[in-house]
Amino acid sequence: LEQRVLLTSGDLDPAFGNAGQVVTEFHQAADWSKTALTSVLQADGKIVAAGEGAIARYLPDGSLDISFGIEGKAAFPNYVRSIAIQTSGKIIAVGGTDVTSSQDFVIARYLSNGTLDTSFDGDGLVLTDFGSFDGAYDVAIQPNGRVVVAGVSNDSVAVARYNIDGSLDTTFDGDGRVVRKINSHLDDAAYSVAIQSNGRIVVGGKSLISYSPGSLYRQFFVMRLHSNGALDRSFGGDGYLNTPIGSGDEVRDLVIQPDARILVSGSSRFV
Repeated sequence: LEQRVLLTSGDLDPAFGNAGQVVTEFHQAADWSKTALTSVLQADGKIVAAGEGAIARYLPDGSLDISFGIEGKAAFPNYVRSIAIQTSGKIIAVGGTDVTSSQDFVIARYLSNGTLDTSFDGDGLVLTDFGSFDGAYDVAIQPNGRVVVAGVSNDSVAVARYNIDGSLDTTFDGDGRVVRKINSHLDDAAYSVAIQSNGRIVVGGKSLISYSPGSLYRQFFVMRLHSNGALDRSFGGDGYLNTPIGSGDEVRDLVIQPDARILVSGSSRFV
């Protein structure tokens, strides 16, 4: 389900789809779900939306863009958590997959027509194994075209950076991957990533501070890395900050303001 709202009144835009809403059916035999998890606006006004097993592109009026994929739709292994558009118009989609014995980061790059870009790791798909139970949640594109992906690996914060051809960037922490356990407890994860104008990488998510049976105490978590993957210890004293709000806090999105301040949003459970 896609909706567009008028800025002036807050009402649904009647010029978009059916009275401001678009519902797209996917063929269940191809394991395509009807759940949209993320969307992004292209420079030409077209809308790319993605979810479990599929990506779709829409024209500005909400109709499917039949020049994309098959009748406006393209497949993705398992689920898409985030998408980004490169300056070339190519589409980067990230998420997770369980096609191996353990879940892995999966990164796919599509040409503007919705076909996989075979110049990206040979087939358009990259699987990255951090160890076990890995999943990518967000992606950011650096000005030089490198792709930064943040997520989780075995209840730790995981970040990877890829070259333009899809290979891991070994200038980033030696092997292209950073895994950090913020506290001694389980249940750390990164859900959002953004690039500052100075090239530093800001990651937000959740960090489990304490645990007792039937009770989890999580805090907003923000970490900043140098462009080489090392912790930026000028940020919070040791490279990261935990901010208490309620008891089950999670950063779900973050943006860098023009003044370089970091704006985060998420959820909290008050008890």
